[in-house]
Amino acid sequence: MNLVKPSQLPIAPKSRPRLYASGVPAKVRARLSRDDFWKIYAAAGELGYQGLQIAMGLSLTTFMREGDICSLKLSENLESNLLRLVVGKSLAQRGSSQASRLQWDVGNHQLVSSLLRRSRELSMKNSRCPFVISHKPKAIRPSRTKEHSCQILPRRLIAMFADARDAAGVKKESSASAATFHEIRSLASKLAADAGYNLNDIQVDMAHEVGS
Repeated sequence: MNLVKPSQLPIAPKSRPRLYASGVPAKVRARLSRDDFWKIYAAAGELGYQGLQIAMGLSLTTFMREGDICSLKLSENLESNLLRLVVGKSLAQRGSSQASRLQWDVGNHQLVSSLLRRSRELSMKNSRCPFVISHKPKAIRPSRTKEHSCQILPRRLIAMFADARDAAGVKKESSASAATFHEIRSLASKLAADAGYNLNDIQVDMAHEVGS
């Protein structure tokens, strides 16, 4: 698994400790395994969800969240051989000046290059959709939240993943909720750690705060 290490980013100051522990128990999700990932990936193809397949591949190879993946545009985020991204969660928390910015050298990252090539081909089929992730719906309706009729919004991507997961027969465990698209990031970090990557490097790649 080839990871492209982005430049070190400024770390936001740690938030103050809470006086009281949260009364809401943490959600427990089933960890997505590599075998289950490929089962869901194959099911997505059978369902005609090529955009979901591209999104799954990008999340696995770049650690991107679903919101960031859905926001990528072929003309705006891809310049020459560089795929650039301002992390959405970081932008909302820190503002534009201190938001985490990541980039990948597509020319040296064959997996990402292949995914973007598929994205361009799919865009042509989907009425030249400018977004990296696209899908032509059965019925095209006016929408105030979409820039293009074939754009995939995060909530739709999450629903498509659930459809493919269920079609693949990947069941939830009795003590945990079913794996979601977000769990691909967890799988990616595990594969990177198993491959010998440094924990701090993985946290930077995931746009997480690096521990002291």
